[in-house]
Amino acid sequence: MPRNTSYVMQTMTQGSLRIVVDANGRVRMEQATPTFRPLTAASDVDAVLASLNLPREYLGDVPITIVSTGLPDIFVHVTSSHVLHDVLRPDMAAISALSTQHDTIGMHVFTLSPDEDDVTAECRNFAPRFGIDEEAATGTSSGALGALLLHHGRATSPLTFSQGRRMGLPSRIGCIITTNDDASIAGVEISGIADRCGGQDVDASTQQ
Repeated sequence: MPRNTSYVMQTMTQGSLRIVVDANGRVRMEQATPTFRPLTAASDVDAVLASLNLPREYLGDVPITIVSTGLPDIFVHVTSSHVLHDVLRPDMAAISALSTQHDTIGMHVFTLSPDEDDVTAECRNFAPRFGIDEEAATGTSSGALGALLLHHGRATSPLTFSQGRRMGLPSRIGCIITTNDDASIAGVEISGIADRCGGQDVDASTQQ
């Protein structure tokens, strides 16, 4: 994309969204107002834990929630980077089945106790329903995570998320959340500088 340029992206479900490319090549993209759907039923929590082979004692205190700022994901808080990288054993078939059941893209697992001091949370993203076992940088999920953390009073804007370390493809994604006078979320914007390392086409319309 040329620098110092703005675009308007027309989406099928979220209307028009603005994309800006700064002079230094940083891309900023606005996202839709977030929606939250907690998964509080014991059977849902058990299914999420089973899909990650995660012992219950490693589950964090931010409730498991489906959040969308355009594309929905299941968000799961774990207690540490050690748990995120060394304890999790994601079952891709189970995650795909849960994603189909709850009509989400996948699952975004995060810790608020990252190894890196300058990030808000460290994350891993799994989307096997759409042929992506793990993704190194997920902008839509980063915006949704920022909204979830502000919604629960666990962080303030601006936020920085790291992702991809387990894959050897570390990334950083910035997130800015704006709020209304009543503290409700008014806007979500994510940003980052990208290096192309590959590509994949996904036809979501064929997935069941």
